[in-house]
Amino acid sequence: MSCCYKESNLLKRELEKLFCENCCDMCLCPCGCNCVNNICQCCACPMQSILTTLKNRAVKLTQVVLADGTMLSGIIVINEVSDFKVKLVITGTTPGTFDIPICQITRLETKNDIVEDLVIVSPPTTSCGQCMCCEQPMRYKLEELHNAETDIAVFALGIPSEIGVYREILTVDMGLLITKYTANPPIYSIYSICKITGVQENV
Repeated sequence: MSCCYKESNLLKRELEKLFCENCCDMCLCPCGCNCVNNICQCCACPMQSILTTLKNRAVKLTQVVLADGTMLSGIIVINEVSDFKVKLVITGTTPGTFDIPICQITRLETKNDIVEDLVIVSPPTTSCGQCMCCEQPMRYKLEELHNAETDIAVFALGIPSEIGVYREILTVDMGLLITKYTANPPIYSIYSICKITGVQENV
């Protein structure tokens, strides 16, 4: 694990503390969410940013899991991303056109290895309210596990138990976890950290 990565995470933590101490009156998020009122900053905002990146790079998904357990599968094209909604056009297992609130997305999956080197541009936002009791503690733990190069099984809303299904941590960022599952070809997953209910360490 590079020193730059660790130092970057430490800097983000200090910025979060700074802005919370100043009454959360500043938003650094690139997608324009309302951080002053603590809206969307820890779930929909980061997921919208990465969906936009994937759309712009023409990355097709293989599965989208929603918090209520709905699983959309097939060849999934990200057709439109705006105002915290995403339009998906799917052929294959669950065909159709779907309009989904981004805050309901638990996990995205793809077999496109472009995700392995994906750079997430998401400056830290404030960590008040729900972020401080849900997203932030899990993100900090995931960063520790990433630094220790520990593989994990991820438990999340809407996904059947995956005890013992270990994944390599590729990236941890505000609201987002990116993992790699060893298969042929590998499966890359993007989780909303707010939807993660726990992790199992491969020790």
